[in-house]
Amino acid sequence: MRQELPPRRGAALQLRDELAVVETVLVLLKWVAEACQSLGKYLENMHRKVVFLTTRFETLLSLVEQLHSTLEVAVMNTEQDQEPDGHE
Repeated sequence: MRQELPPRRGAALQLRDELAVVETVLVLLKWVAEACQSLGKYLENMHRKVVFLTTRFETLLSLVEQLHSTLEVAVMNTEQDQEPDGHE
């Protein structure tokens, strides 16, 4: 026959089990919090890099647009120079 624990002893064991579960959850939550902090730092670093690259690409885009405009004018001027004047 199974002998039952006194009520106080059973309650104490149950509370210890629950405490162990809560402590495990606490450790896991701390680990997740640390992982989130690390991820946040990584994302901040990547954001800075993306902002840096975006600025560089915007500068490059502006320069290429200026080059395009200059070449369009050069092409128009060259074509006009090659057209007959009609005074010949």
